[in-house]
Amino acid sequence: MQKIRIILVDDHYVVRNGIRALFDDEEEIEVIGEASNGIEAIAKVKELMPDIAILDISMPQMNGLDAAEIINKQFSQTKTLIMSMHDNKDYILRSMEVGADGYLLKDSSKEEIVKAIKVVASGEKYYSGSVSGIIVNGYRKKVS
Repeated sequence: MQKIRIILVDDHYVVRNGIRALFDDEEEIEVIGEASNGIEAIAKVKELMPDIAILDISMPQMNGLDAAEIINKQFSQTKTLIMSMHDNKDYILRSMEVGADGYLLKDSSKEEIVKAIKVVASGEKYYSGSVSGIIVNGYRKKVS
């Protein structure tokens, strides 16, 4: 079985380290790199060609949404999964506009994070339950 190769992009080392630790006993997922901002993320994607880049939004130099947009345009083999503390409608809808393959909140369980990675790696989109509700409500407001 081929592992899902991911990079973690967050400006806080302790957050990256914590997320990495979640995958210690996951045989199907391998963390192959880390970055602390969007510019580093793009360089790591170019260098390592991961299956998925897990990106925070709020970072110095270049935020995760801008990085996701560039990664999706220049490195289509790498999927992007936003993992943020922000449950803000504008961020979530913007992530869809830039082509992110999913959106998770940082308070998600390990099981949900692993599920999201597997779903995104299979070519599907993944939005956690609370994020899906925000998307539906945002869409309803645009339509009405």
